Amino acid sequence: MTIGCRTNAIYQGAVQMVLDMEIDRLELEHDQFDDRRLARIFGGDAGVGRELRRLRDWNAAAQHFELGAYHNALLYSFLVETIANAPEEVLVFGSGRYRVKRIDDIAFEESFFPDTDFELPNKVINAFVAEEKHALGMDDGVFGVANALRPHPKERKRPS
Repeated sequence: MTIGCRTNAIYQGAVQMVLDMEIDRLELEHDQFDDRRLARIFGGDAGVGRELRRLRDWNAAAQHFELGAYHNALLYSFLVETIANAPEEVLVFGSGRYRVKRIDDIAFEESFFPDTDFELPNKVINAFVAEEKHALGMDDGVFGVANALRPHPKERKRPS
């Protein structure tokens, strides 16, 4: 059904389109992933490509998936900007059922990424003690992203 928050089903087609564009840019045009820090975290451009294909599959699946900090950071690094810079033309989603002139990028960002702790600098994240992180609802992935650590294998598995 969708990835991210449950309300994101309305954006499924747009997310699919942007994921396809980013995958094509990396794999067909052989461009580098723009966020080099995230590319290193995922093991280079090939690792980013694998994760983007995985996200595309999850987005197309029948069930809903809540993503962890690593995948949210990866999506956030290009998804919001791409939506914001989309041309002013009619976009067609859902086999023609939906026609969209323009997606409100601020509304998109707020609903798709209601929690952007993964964007906090490591100085801020590392200043919190474990109890504070727990109270703020930060998962271990937020610490990992902030400190540019490779994702734990459980972070790369299909979320439930």
